[in-house]
Amino acid sequence: MLSSLAIAAVCSLSATGVAQQPVVKPPAAAPVTAKPVTEKPAAKTKTAAPVAKPVEAGPAEAKPTEGQQEPAPPPLPKRTLTKFTTGDGSRFVLIHDPSMQLVHWVIASWADGSDDPPGLTGLTLATAQASLNGTWATGSLDATAEQQALIELDAAWQKRMANPGKANFEAELVRLDKAAKKLGDPRTFQRVLAAAPTFRPEVTYRDPIAIMALTTIEPAIAHVAKLLVERREDQALRGLMRVWLPNVLQRLQAHATQPRRRLHAELLALVHPFSSGIQRLEPPPLLAPTREQAMAVWQSSQHPTRTVHVLFGSLNAPQTKATLAAAFATTSLPAPSPRRVAPLRPITSQRRSVVPGIPGTGIVVGWVLPAQIDPWALEVGVRWLARPDGSLLGQLRRTRPQISITCRAPWPRTSDGQGLLLLDIIDPSGKPGLGPEVVQICQQIANDKLRGNPYHYSYMSLLHDWNKAANDSRSVAITMAERALMWPKTSLNRQSPPWVKPASIAAALRSVFVSQPAIVEGRR
Repeated sequence: MLSSLAIAAVCSLSATGVAQQPVVKPPAAAPVTAKPVTEKPAAKTKTAAPVAKPVEAGPAEAKPTEGQQEPAPPPLPKRTLTKFTTGDGSRFVLIHDPSMQLVHWVIASWADGSDDPPGLTGLTLATAQASLNGTWATGSLDATAEQQALIELDAAWQKRMANPGKANFEAELVRLDKAAKKLGDPRTFQRVLAAAPTFRPEVTYRDPIAIMALTTIEPAIAHVAKLLVERREDQALRGLMRVWLPNVLQRLQAHATQPRRRLHAELLALVHPFSSGIQRLEPPPLLAPTREQAMAVWQSSQHPTRTVHVLFGSLNAPQTKATLAAAFATTSLPAPSPRRVAPLRPITSQRRSVVPGIPGTGIVVGWVLPAQIDPWALEVGVRWLARPDGSLLGQLRRTRPQISITCRAPWPRTSDGQGLLLLDIIDPSGKPGLGPEVVQICQQIANDKLRGNPYHYSYMSLLHDWNKAANDSRSVAITMAERALMWPKTSLNRQSPPWVKPASIAAALRSVFVSQPAIVEGRR
């Protein structure tokens, strides 16, 4: 899986001038001596047809001689990057690429559960997905009446969820839903966006980040900025339950079909018991949020200080910066509470747990990542651990031929890489002693002296995944926004993954494996 670390920062290509080629004089042509030719007159022809003179090639048609060089290609376009913060606290990254004709605008915000009320994990994502249904100013026929109708509709959903299957609550819910639809049209806002113009406005989920993305043109930036500020400040959250319920059902299905999620939740509970990621791994209760809860979550998660905007494409950076500074000058949203992300501390003693009822055997192992770890070195090291020719998987398969490993880091994804290095290991053989064997090999990796470059193919795998995704400039813009949100202090001056020295990769793995891990064993 291609992580945000793999395709993240913008490549600044230096412009080179056109090479001046020396003027090469063509060699003097040898004089042509024409021999007289005697021709017999054509039969039955009284007059001979005039003979056309050969046309000499002009200078433009002259081909370069053997020693002459072709003209140098035109210089590659130069990309520039501009970072700034507007008056309301919004962070912007402008990436000017003169080779592009469009502008991709991406807004990244956290949907990791830190803003969700207890029992309503996933509400932040649901509000982001419902945000394209319009505002009170755009899409509402009567804003005051529609607000009251939506409040009554939300109350009906509360009763419906608390009393499933009762016909009277179902009938009341249908009636109030029809009344709310008559007062607001969720399609209007997207039509206004399309007329701006914008192309394919959408909200996607890149766990645990909510992505709002659209494509536009430079002359429309000012108008699009006004609409995006309206979306943030005047949000109506129409059709929230039509987004919320499918998300809840999807999580219930994932919990039923992916039993190893229980191992992951137990691992987080051992290492980080206050992590919001635990609730995302557990089955959600069938509850409906109130309008007050949903609006509070929206205002907290979409506060300007909690988001990152990336504009990637053909734009005039100074002019665009001035336009955005004027549009994003102030906000009426209340100041959000601090994010509930407790810092992780390295484990000083090994922690173990057993979870029964897991089909198949295996373990999950987690090490706390040290602070300020190199994200690129970590990415290459993670790929190397799970490769068949890597030290960990290769050594384990000597005695356990059918073993498989999934490695992730940072997991779960949080700001500044505060997470774990996770090893999810499945061993169908059921041979005992897997946990101590894994820990021993990882400690050996930490102590081994580096010889050559064992990470070469892992780095090439990273480049391969980057090249597959880099053809889509919109995907690159999304990944840039993810990286800017996850690693706010990192440089974004590169687009493709930089070369990482083998010593840096070895040092990153050593800094992880010197601490003690947490181990969760799954049993049938």
